[in-house]
Amino acid sequence: MSLCNIVFANYTISGVVQSENGDPIKKGLITLVKESNGEEVDKTKVSKKGKFKLKRISSGKYIIKFTWYEIKSKYI
Repeated sequence: MSLCNIVFANYTISGVVQSENGDPIKKGLITLVKESNGEEVDKTKVSKKGKFKLKRISSGKYIIKFTWYEIKSKYI
């Protein structure tokens, strides 16, 4: 008899979105995109303090897209 366990690592990505002078940027949208094919994996809103958190992210290479109503989307 053979037993195989598959374990998926889950990660958290968090941060603060700030202007060039260090002020928090409020109410934006963070979108996590797979680098390999551009597929959207997850998204979350930015808090009033500029904070965001994406939970249960599988290992891999991603691009973080920030969208805010006063600027065009920025890719990080």
